Amino acid sequence: MYTIKYYRTANGKELMSKYLNGLNLKTRVAFRKRQGLFEKGLLPFNRPYVGYLRDKIYEFRVEIERNTYRTLFFFIFKNYLLFTHAFMKKN
Repeated sequence: MYTIKYYRTANGKELMSKYLNGLNLKTRVAFRKRQGLFEKGLLPFNRPYVGYLRDKIYEFRVEIERNTYRTLFFFIFKNYLLFTHAFMKKN
């Protein structure tokens, strides 16, 4: 349903990959699994999984062990999403 791409800087670094690789294995696996379900269209495009922020920027949310990880993204084509970076929302 969606194709997710990670933003690359001019020198080829993917900030999303760097962030995700810094998470512990359990969190990283859970995040990637949820992202895979989202790509296949098996998660709804609304809260609590996706929220619209402003200026055509959305956030993809993953809650793992009472922590909420958020990824900012926007559409680059109809079903292509560009994930720019992620952070953990402090609860």
